[in-house]
Amino acid sequence: MEAYILFAGDSNQGILYVCHALLETAMEEGWYAEMLSAQTRDELTQCLIAMSNIPLSPRPHIQPDVGVLANRFAADQLENSIKPGGLLIMNATQVRRPPRRHDIDIIMAPTEPEAEDPVRVSMTLLGTLIGLTGWVDPNHMARVLKKIDRDETWCKAFWRGHTYAIGLMRHPAETIHLSSEVMDV
Repeated sequence: MEAYILFAGDSNQGILYVCHALLETAMEEGWYAEMLSAQTRDELTQCLIAMSNIPLSPRPHIQPDVGVLANRFAADQLENSIKPGGLLIMNATQVRRPPRRHDIDIIMAPTEPEAEDPVRVSMTLLGTLIGLTGWVDPNHMARVLKKIDRDETWCKAFWRGHTYAIGLMRHPAETIHLSSEVMDV
C-alpha cells in the first residue's frame, strides 16, 4: 500500500502539527513515511505526506490519493487535485457547498464542537481519516498527540473525529463508498 495524503487549511489550523503527528505515529508503527512538501502561501498551509509499507520511490509528480481540507479556501483551491477514485475529507462546518467532484469518495466531517479552536478542527479531521482508513492504531496516535498537547483537548477532538468515522462505517447507507485503492492496507 502506498498513499499520498494532502492536508490543507488556514495557517493557524495546526496543519503541520497534524502532519508531524501522523508521520511520527506511522514511522513508529513500521511504515515508510515522509513529508514530501510543506508550504504556506496566501494564508493556506499545505502539507503532502507519503506513507507506504514498502520503501518509497521518488516520483516527479504526485497526485494525492487522499485530501484532508480544513476550510473553504483549501476546498476551493485543492478539491480538484485529488486522484480519481481517491478520498476527500472536508470540514463540513466551513465548507458549506456541495462537493464538485463525483469521481472520488467524499466525507463531510462535522467539526462544530471544535470551532473555537482551529487546531482542534484539524485534529477532528485527522481522527476521521484514521477512523476511515485504519492506517495507524488510533490509541498510538492519541499517545503521540498527548506529547504535544498537554491539556489533551486536541486528543479529545481526534477521538470525536474517529468516533464519527466509525459511526459512518457502521451505517453504510449514510456513507459514500470508499474505494479499495484508498482502504487497502
